[in-house]
Amino acid sequence: MANGNDKDAAFKVMVDAWTLFCRERDTDGLIVPQHRGDTSSCSYSNGVDECEDRVEINAARLGQYFASDENVKDVVDMTLQLINRLEMNSKEIVFVEPSCGDGRIILGLLSSASFMIDNASIAGYDIDRSAIERSQQNLKRVKSDKPVVLRCSNFLTLKRQDLMHDLNLTEQPSDVVTVVFGGPPYTPKDLPERFILHCINELNAEIVLFMLPKRCGKDGPRVQEILNSDDENDGLWQFVNKELVNSTFDFIDRKVTQPSIMQYWYKK
Repeated sequence: MANGNDKDAAFKVMVDAWTLFCRERDTDGLIVPQHRGDTSSCSYSNGVDECEDRVEINAARLGQYFASDENVKDVVDMTLQLINRLEMNSKEIVFVEPSCGDGRIILGLLSSASFMIDNASIAGYDIDRSAIERSQQNLKRVKSDKPVVLRCSNFLTLKRQDLMHDLNLTEQPSDVVTVVFGGPPYTPKDLPERFILHCINELNAEIVLFMLPKRCGKDGPRVQEILNSDDENDGLWQFVNKELVNSTFDFIDRKVTQPSIMQYWYKK
């Protein structure tokens, strides 16, 4: 049986995750996790998570807020609209979901009537092995001729050559467009910014579209300054914050509502 210190640690993890997400207090009445135990290994800074049996601890430690059906549709629709607006439809496109969870956003893409890109591949990554297993099961529900690869790994260690290797793609200069979409984990507090910079600097993404806590909107100008400080990117990277009307998420077994935005990045 867990002792009082374990209980206190679990409660602190939950409160920290909630505070970092958006609000200063638990406005939706989230409960203390039922599973107790050491949480030290459940972190993007400590490599791949090995705590598959501690669902509630993982959800808090890894910032696992999963999008509602409405938000999945918003993310997929806006991603496809951006690809069309930037006239990328005829190119080979790699879609990347960096924290794919149970696969609902990838499933939303494959199920979308607007998804009519001929040369497309999809890669999903998650640090939580149990999430990858759920994603694999859920994606069996849709039939598609598009290659889909799922990997349990720390996205922040992924390089572009690793991505191409995972999808068995042989890349020629400017042939493959990388589009990253979905939503990064929200803890620690700087993870969303780190994910955006990693997508662009390491994966050479041409579009990045994330659901983010509303608090992250104010970080956009600083991230833009970092990106455009490179002589090759001078003034090219643009971002847009769009408020999500239905900011509903699944957290463990609860529906919660939090002020959120859709932030997307592209080169003008």
